[in-house]
Amino acid sequence: MSNHLSVDLIQRQFFRDIARVLRRENMDVQNILSTIDLAELRNHIIQTSIVAWKNYITESSLDRWLKNFDGAALGNAVVEQTIAAWLLLNFTYYTDTEVRELCKIIYRKFIHRKLQEEYYQRSSEDVQTKIQRILTRTIFLPLGNPSESGALILYNFRTANALPKRVFNQPIDWSTKLSDGNIDDIVLIDDVTLSGSQAIDYVGRLPVNNIQTTLMTFFATPIAINNLKKAASQIVPLYVSLLDSRTNLFSDRSSVFSNPDCLQLKDLAFKLCNYYGTEIVSHELSAAEAYMKSHPLGFADGQHLFGFYYNTPDNTLPIFWCKSPNWSPAFVRYGKVYGIEGVCISDEQYW
Repeated sequence: MSNHLSVDLIQRQFFRDIARVLRRENMDVQNILSTIDLAELRNHIIQTSIVAWKNYITESSLDRWLKNFDGAALGNAVVEQTIAAWLLLNFTYYTDTEVRELCKIIYRKFIHRKLQEEYYQRSSEDVQTKIQRILTRTIFLPLGNPSESGALILYNFRTANALPKRVFNQPIDWSTKLSDGNIDDIVLIDDVTLSGSQAIDYVGRLPVNNIQTTLMTFFATPIAINNLKKAASQIVPLYVSLLDSRTNLFSDRSSVFSNPDCLQLKDLAFKLCNYYGTEIVSHELSAAEAYMKSHPLGFADGQHLFGFYYNTPDNTLPIFWCKSPNWSPAFVRYGKVYGIEGVCISDEQYW
């Protein structure tokens, strides 16, 4: 379950406290933040972790993460840790249970869309028979390399919706079906699509002609949707939620900083995230993550605050997921390793 309701209540109280002091006293936001009870915010985070995040964040891991913010950005470690704790309270962490719910939602959307097609509208078959026909004539595939997150999502998708294994055949099994005209739809499954380029490239290498391809994803950006429509008309995007500018932390439409009384707080949060993000992408990332060097607020300036139980997207703020000798993460991120030279095995561990 998400913690949106409790966070919304805490957010309103947090903003009310700051706005009240601003009206009553001639103090800037940084001075006000130094008076807010960090221990209370910390307790809210731990309770959120217990109730909504399956104890993912513990007291010790939270303390390690907060200690990253040592005052280098704003000159006051307490103020920095208060802002960081506040941002963490606004983070959305998708547990395995929630990922399975997302799989159910996207499957229902797919079936509903198919049932609206002319063939199924004219058919006199009952709904269950129609659904069985749809599944018989559909192939579900993970987007990208089988070792990436798409395969894990595909497993959750199959088990959450109690689907038969036969609709998840590998290319060696379904090439004949494609040539025989027994397939109407190919469905590619992934968690997040930011640009749509991976799906466009993948479909371009599939032996498909006049077969409708659906990119099924939990979250998509307007850019990705437009790119899919322009570059490959046979790819139909299907998503649970749209990542528009409201999900970008520092945009003018940010849902986190929607209160007009707290623009100063938004400015301080930007300075904090940009300073430490720049330090992280410049000095703390591995060679495999060198592509992040110009993205202190997340890949492609994502500025997002979400992650999944199996990984954290690189378009989420790096202050949450970077792991190095000098930085303790709040959430795990497993980056991609390209080439065998990126693999390191400890002699002590294996010999």
